[in-house]
Amino acid sequence: VGPMPLGLDEDDVYGFSGEAVWVVYAGGAPKENTMMGAHVQPDTWAWAVYALSKRYRSSQERKQGALALMEQVLDVLVGVMILDAPLTKGRDQVAPVAPGKGVFGYEIIFTLEQELRRIP
Repeated sequence: VGPMPLGLDEDDVYGFSGEAVWVVYAGGAPKENTMMGAHVQPDTWAWAVYALSKRYRSSQERKQGALALMEQVLDVLVGVMILDAPLTKGRDQVAPVAPGKGVFGYEIIFTLEQELRRIP
């Protein structure tokens, strides 16, 4: 467990064997405050979860390992409550991993709706 290096093109990301999961804050998107008062700001937080599998023998083993890991991640995270709000699964896609590393993976986006209270 540790902070993710600067991106999926950094060699440090691939310093694992078997499977690995990286969770990366992917940004927030403030929403328009229509009825909550002047000191409340609705916000959407997003995280990218990378389920990666490293196998040198075959690309099929990598794909199977990454898919199994992604399914485990989904089983754990979909619907989890954080700060009284459900974690919601967004899109998923093949992760843009660096070529030649023996790694295949999926990127899954999760979002969380929050209301940020500002101190007057």
